[in-house]
Amino acid sequence: MRSNCNVSSGPASKGNTPVSNSKGNTVRESLVQDQPYSVPDPVRGAIDRTFEEAERAATLSGSTESRLVLQKLNADYLAIQGDAETARQLAEETYSEAQAMELIMVAEGALEILENRTLWMRFKENYESTRTDPHDWGWHNLAMRS
Repeated sequence: MRSNCNVSSGPASKGNTPVSNSKGNTVRESLVQDQPYSVPDPVRGAIDRTFEEAERAATLSGSTESRLVLQKLNADYLAIQGDAETARQLAEETYSEAQAMELIMVAEGALEILENRTLWMRFKENYESTRTDPHDWGWHNLAMRS
């Protein structure tokens, strides 16, 4: 299972350095510039190896649930990086099988991808709306308390 995702190692203030793509952009900067984020090769290689090892373990154990969870995670990984078509195909496979097995959380996660309502997609929509809509900086909430 080959994956391509966007990753951030967390806030720099906690001693972590945000992962940057080949242009030096962080995930947030890629979002602001409306460009897919490309994981740096060493990180991408480590993530790909982790997915491959987990897939082998799931296959050896015969765990369908583990395989479906991995497929859902891989679909998320692909969607964040901008490969929406492959993510959607993987989510379709995952959704039907997870639903048949009554794996509700896995099925719901795949359905989120199919319906374009993942956390990443909602974040992008929210970001876009704040760029175009005037923001009241909470004044509406203060007025409601009076």
